[in-house]
Amino acid sequence: MVCLPAALDAPSPSQRAWRRALLTLSLQALDDLALSGASEVVFVRASTEADGAVWFDELEASALEAGFASARVGLLSDRAFDRLEALVRSIARHLRAPGAKGPERGLVSALDAFAARPREQRADEAFAEAAAREMASGDLSDLCQAYLAASGPKATARARAALDAWLEGTSLERAVLERAAERAAERAGPDSSADGAPPLATLGPATARRTLAELTRVVRALGGRGTLLLFENAHLVTRLPPARREGTYTVLRELIDNADGVGGLASTRVMLFGLDPLYRGRDSLGSFAPLATRVLPSLGPPGGPPPPHHPFVDLAPPKGAPPAPDIEPRRASADVAPLVTALVRASFGVPSTEPLVSTTVGYERIDALIGSLFAHSDVDGSVFALITGAYGAGKTHLISHLTARALADRRPALRLSLERLDIDLGSPQRHLRRLLAQSTLPLDGRPSPLDRLDRWCRDPAERQPVEFAVARIEAAGGPAAAAAARLRRRLTSARRPALALERFLGGLELVAKPPHANYRQDAYGRLLLWLALLEEVEGCSGPVLIIDEAENLYRPGVTRVERRTALRSLAFYCSGALPRACVVLAVTPPALARLRDEAASLLDEVDLQRTLLAWEDASMLRRRLTLSRPLDVPPLSPDQLSDLAERWRLAHASLRGTTRDPGWPDFVRGLVVGGVSARALVRAAVERLERSFWTPSE
Repeated sequence: MVCLPAALDAPSPSQRAWRRALLTLSLQALDDLALSGASEVVFVRASTEADGAVWFDELEASALEAGFASARVGLLSDRAFDRLEALVRSIARHLRAPGAKGPERGLVSALDAFAARPREQRADEAFAEAAAREMASGDLSDLCQAYLAASGPKATARARAALDAWLEGTSLERAVLERAAERAAERAGPDSSADGAPPLATLGPATARRTLAELTRVVRALGGRGTLLLFENAHLVTRLPPARREGTYTVLRELIDNADGVGGLASTRVMLFGLDPLYRGRDSLGSFAPLATRVLPSLGPPGGPPPPHHPFVDLAPPKGAPPAPDIEPRRASADVAPLVTALVRASFGVPSTEPLVSTTVGYERIDALIGSLFAHSDVDGSVFALITGAYGAGKTHLISHLTARALADRRPALRLSLERLDIDLGSPQRHLRRLLAQSTLPLDGRPSPLDRLDRWCRDPAERQPVEFAVARIEAAGGPAAAAAARLRRRLTSARRPALALERFLGGLELVAKPPHANYRQDAYGRLLLWLALLEEVEGCSGPVLIIDEAENLYRPGVTRVERRTALRSLAFYCSGALPRACVVLAVTPPALARLRDEAASLLDEVDLQRTLLAWEDASMLRRRLTLSRPLDVPPLSPDQLSDLAERWRLAHASLRGTTRDPGWPDFVRGLVVGGVSARALVRAAVERLERSFWTPSE
């Protein structure tokens, strides 16, 4: 039983009904996420800090009882999202195991609860099998398994100390690797190699997001249905200095867009509660347009409690609203899991990561357009294409189909987003690791290159073909030969070849390097080596590289120097340096026009730089930007918009069930006449369909 503070001792009937409905709908959202594996970020507005704390108390208790792990963290006291590595540490420290009844918190406590369950096999073996199913692969998973495998008080204490120290950002490679190697040799016998020890990176800014995603997969491996992350007092973010505040808003926006993308969070709901200053005012999230467009449109007239995957929840019912109806949760069947994921993302105004033909208008045209891009993919150079369309017209939706088609053709789908131009786009040594983390390989489970690197490094049987391929690539010559030679020398001289392989191909050691020509050359060479290895070891074809959100070249605050630096990197990616690649640059028409106008002068300045690399072919980029005929993604016609709305109505009926909404035709007609974008129409349609189902009007 939750004890309410004095101010809430006697809530009105409408307040009680509202809170009851909010709790039911939040649990429905968690159930949907557990089924689909999708994840989401939800903002909660509270009238007081105590009010928000009481709501989180009740929600956390219900989620734990429903089989979800939870972690409750205070923003700023435990750092903000611009210090994501510190936030990850706090989440691990405050984690509560699924079904936990007592006050114990922490990842170690969750591991102890898992180990205490009755089973026939050893706890570490059971965890290893579950981790493989959940694609929980990495340093954190290895440390968790080592803790579960420890026998005796001393070994357990050492394993716990190693896990705690790693979460605090301490480098453990020497002591932990040596002990792990000794244990591996003892278990395998005297004839085995001790080189199978896992390579450990340090938890820091460059690895924090990947570790957070891995943590949510560890939760699933430990038997949890998913993870509920609760962040209190988010309004304090508005008091941060401008640079830190924008950094926090940027990370939140990226989490919304990519929470369930490649290597993303698994079955996770991130909820932030804050007071009114977070939503209104000069420094509110409304001051950061990319985040505001995902959240603030939801502040309109609610007409009832928000549906399960609404991005905004107000703990106070609207004035004059009738009591919320009693709501019964519904469990969807596994065969509609892709629809759940699409619905979650549509609720936030972003396209599904897995395109659905049933909700795609003009699929035949899209398929023919993609086919034309791949028509010359067998040449040694690369194919370059411009995709243009207004914001919300469907560029990202087309790109999702392009990605699916690439993977079906056994092409790696690489993605480089320009959303953080001012941070690292002009510095390939800094964005190489992000590119690898955001990309998808055409292999079982659709891993990212970094996921595949984990397998190569942790399993000697997987690593040996990679080492042989490195030698062949070096001997064959070509663009990747120099990088292959450097890697081979490191592998030959390293005490731990697995660690050397992880550091070199993972690009972690490059993240902090300045944008000097030698480091840029190093980063480009490692990417070319990656592509050669994927072809040699995994049988992949030439990649598809998607460079998205290029309009951010012209967002406020981006200087001419930053655009020139960005174009230097784009000259490598877009000018034929990647063998057998299809390179797609997605941009809005106004940004393309400005880029073409500026291209000559900016790229002339690039050409004059003494540190320009031969791979950074500015002249070729200039020609391609100027002469390439864009593949236009025009706004949908009124008939197509109506068809799109109807497709979503039918899809929603197959997911939730049929709803009675006599006003639906007029609603769709009003959107179409109003000239909304396809993205806005889908978001509005999904919200109405969800509201009609969960809180139908009398």
